[in-house]
Amino acid sequence: MRLEVFENRPRGIKCAMRMRKMIERVFAEAETWHRMMRARYRGLERVAIQVLMTFICLNAKKMAHRARLASEIATKMTLIREYWQERGL
Repeated sequence: MRLEVFENRPRGIKCAMRMRKMIERVFAEAETWHRMMRARYRGLERVAIQVLMTFICLNAKKMAHRARLASEIATKMTLIREYWQERGL
């Protein structure tokens, strides 16, 4: 859904729609790339384990991506700092 549809609604609904969009994105990735459309195992306990392991994998991927971004930002900041130090500013 587009957020423009909810412009005239209370702020809580806008916030809920933004959160829903973020959460739905995570579940869509789990379904598309991690075989969550169907349960691989039978039984509530085994399915719960499958779901937990899948989301642990998704969180690990997120942390690795954020760590890479943080190191890239740190590298760029170091280069900028060195540039300005060479200029004497």
